[in-house]
Amino acid sequence: MVALLREQEEYFGPHLVIAPLSTLSNWQDEFQKWTPSIPFVLYHGTIEERQQIFRDKIMKHYQKGSPSQKFPVVCTSYEMVLRDRAALSKIEWAFIVVVCTTCK
Repeated sequence: MVALLREQEEYFGPHLVIAPLSTLSNWQDEFQKWTPSIPFVLYHGTIEERQQIFRDKIMKHYQKGSPSQKFPVVCTSYEMVLRDRAALSKIEWAFIVVVCTTCK
């Protein structure tokens, strides 16, 4: 879905994927395998690491409330969203994908 939206140059984003912690590395691997041209960032780690990721890899490509073509798809866990909701809410996300592994 994200690849299609970006190909059509309709929505470069920003896109946020919220998934269980146990699946984050799988998301990263799949993006690298299937859409290597789409910037991707895993938003996780210590508070200092997350602040650096937010500043250097996310907000750097979010100018005047709009994402650039280099704005990454951001993938994180539910816990990180809850902890860093103040920072993450500064971005007007175009699409938020919430992955539920227990839904039937």
